[in-house]
Amino acid sequence: MKIRTDIKKIIFQYANIEIGIEHEQREKYLRFQRNVEKIFGLKVGMDEYNKLCGVLALNHTCEQNLMMDNTFHVTEYQPSMSPHIYITLHLGCYEEIAYYLINKEGKICVPVTERVYMHEIEHYNTNLGKRGIKLSQLVFVNIESNTGLRQMIRYAQAGYSLLCYIDGNSGIGGMTRSDSKLERIHFFNTTIHVRKGIEYIVRILNWKVVPIYTYIEDISYQLKIVLMPPIEKIPCHSLTASLWQSFLHVIWNYYWQWEAWLYVDEFIEQSAERESEQSRYMLNTDRYLPLIKSGICYYYDRKTNNLVKVGKRLFRLLSDLEQSSISSYSELIKYIPNETLVNDILTKKLII
Repeated sequence: MKIRTDIKKIIFQYANIEIGIEHEQREKYLRFQRNVEKIFGLKVGMDEYNKLCGVLALNHTCEQNLMMDNTFHVTEYQPSMSPHIYITLHLGCYEEIAYYLINKEGKICVPVTERVYMHEIEHYNTNLGKRGIKLSQLVFVNIESNTGLRQMIRYAQAGYSLLCYIDGNSGIGGMTRSDSKLERIHFFNTTIHVRKGIEYIVRILNWKVVPIYTYIEDISYQLKIVLMPPIEKIPCHSLTASLWQSFLHVIWNYYWQWEAWLYVDEFIEQSAERESEQSRYMLNTDRYLPLIKSGICYYYDRKTNNLVKVGKRLFRLLSDLEQSSISSYSELIKYIPNETLVNDILTKKLII
């Protein structure tokens, strides 16, 4: 029972923290809030974001050898023969999945981004020894390298099961790649562009694809792992779409545990958004929110998830714009005496 109490304490360690305009987490919080609203149509606030931060801290605690792998409650719908291609999400205590599968199957290969491969693998390898796991039991492949796919297939042919995090969207070319290697799929209230490389690997290996995920039960705060039945391709859907379809209920039920809210906008298909008509000029608060970072003033663009840097004087003028009751372009030029700057602001729709 002590472990469950610790888990709850870790998750709620950031409760009641106010993420104000100058808070270091402000940008991430606004991005999280916007992504949940855009995809789910659900308005969330600091409580949900602070719980997500607690879940991310829990993953770090697992890394530091809290040894949670023996405390999982495991649900396995269908006994399976290894090796397999396992797919999962960055949800719950997700880093423990690899350790669980090693205990279950013996050898796991995990494709990762170049950033993770270059900067974090040494840290993972250090923890393997502390858990009594040999380096050869958990191998990582830089899937963004030109040889990454071939290396992964070679490991599979040597008897390693594969563990793929499909919501990382990593592959050759990096996360921002936007060519024929991506597939458009319906995702709740929007459309996202995702990798379809797993389909290629499935065709080569002729293996089953087994969804697996972890989550934290939010009453007793027990850690749980679920292995779902192997994926069957849904009629009129690609295998890639079927993989994502299998996780929709998981993301919906445990959305506050999904790390990808912090970057899923990278995959969203952008579409034109209509701006409301106003009788006077106003700060476009539906799209832009104020943010001060290291003493520098910005507006966070909820449409593009980018920061727009502004000077302190302009920041103050824009904050007071609504009280000024400016209804014409000529009045706006007098209020902000820089026509080029005003036109740039209007182009960006910072004010409408």
